[in-house]
Amino acid sequence: MHSDDLRKMLDFLTDEQKEVIILRFIEGNTNEEVAKIMNKSVGAIKALQFRALTVLREILKKEE
Repeated sequence: MHSDDLRKMLDFLTDEQKEVIILRFIEGNTNEEVAKIMNKSVGAIKALQFRALTVLREILKKEE
């Protein structure tokens, strides 16, 4: 997968979901760090992350 493909996939996410994915998996922050950055609870970050990964998983399934 190319970085252009990843950028296109991120366009399917909400702004908050996109921010969580970037902060967690691209920048390597912990859930606690992301929660502080985004001024949200760790639970809210986990929920955003779960929903974002679900969307990305569905996109990948459709491309197979």
